[in-house]
Amino acid sequence: MFGGHAVRQIPIAAGYQRLYKNTELYALIMNQYKICIPDAGDEMMLFDIKTDPTESHDIKNDKPELFQNMKAKLEEIKESWRESREGKDYQW
Repeated sequence: MFGGHAVRQIPIAAGYQRLYKNTELYALIMNQYKICIPDAGDEMMLFDIKTDPTESHDIKNDKPELFQNMKAKLEEIKESWRESREGKDYQW
């Protein structure tokens, strides 16, 4: 859409996992909110990327229900990734 912004209806998830040093980094964006582990060893954080595009203020304590819902959604997605990796959710 030219001259405006479309609202994304489908969440975006990304992840990086490496067995070396037990590195696991994940992110999920739903609407204007993003949960992520920004750096190895960090806790999961919640940001309002519309009002805080620099992701400076973790708001997980201000919106605990949203934070928990997004974490649960991310776990569902991670399970789907595991199923795909193991060939369980599709046929070869």
